Amino acid sequence: MPDADLTTLGGYRLVRKLGAGSRADVYLGVGSGEAAALKIFRPSTPRADIGRELDALGRISAAGDATGTAHCVRLVDVATAASGLPAAILARVVRGSAAQLLRERESIELGEAVTLIAPVVGAMSAMHSVGVAHTRIGAASVHLGAAGEPVLLGFGHVHLFDSRPTIAVLDTEPAAELDRNALAAFVTFVLSHTRGAD
Repeated sequence: MPDADLTTLGGYRLVRKLGAGSRADVYLGVGSGEAAALKIFRPSTPRADIGRELDALGRISAAGDATGTAHCVRLVDVATAASGLPAAILARVVRGSAAQLLRERESIELGEAVTLIAPVVGAMSAMHSVGVAHTRIGAASVHLGAAGEPVLLGFGHVHLFDSRPTIAVLDTEPAAELDRNALAAFVTFVLSHTRGAD
């Protein structure tokens, strides 16, 4: 159960804690519509970091699903927590991470690997097109939605740069390069657990 002072937020009743990190706690919230994940930042979290994360999620949500951002966690709304800090209301991603999937199963089929990898490649490209670098792409930050689709979470360490950057800007943007290297490591990791990928 949530703390006594955390019973409702932004029209959602907080049911239970889904996770905790150094910057925030995440709760399952139930409202009149679909359940959501409510990210409540700790008072020690710098406001600039919160602002950067919410800006990134806002840019991604505004881009629309057609750009590839459908495979990034969706920002539903922003509320104000008891601390006075903003809290992110996010679409709930119901299944575990790709890391968990690959720990639980000895190996996956080639088609499953493509289904896991291709949308994340598209999501990274879509993020970069709106000036967002995730900086932590990996098997732990890729979770699975209700239909098994990959969804990129964990935007707490994003880097922002100019929206609609040119290819030349992306080629020289260090955070975008960090994403590309992390994505390559993710692809290698998934393929190392894939039958017939040799």
